[in-house]
Amino acid sequence: MDMPRNELQIMLDIETLGLSIFNAPILSIGACTFNSLGLDQTFYAEIKLESWNNIEPETLKWWSKQSTPM
Repeated sequence: MDMPRNELQIMLDIETLGLSIFNAPILSIGACTFNSLGLDQTFYAEIKLESWNNIEPETLKWWSKQSTPM
């Protein structure tokens, strides 16, 4: 589906260290705005280690096998 040239879209990405919708610790938050002409603005923030709790070992194991972003 084509979007109008001037329609601004927002994409949000939240990475966690668990699967629970109630208490999974958030690892990072990323967002961007874009339209049919391309990317507009971006945002990225990592959450401090001290704020992590309720880390699920299987999720941490999965993250350790992922490649690092370029």
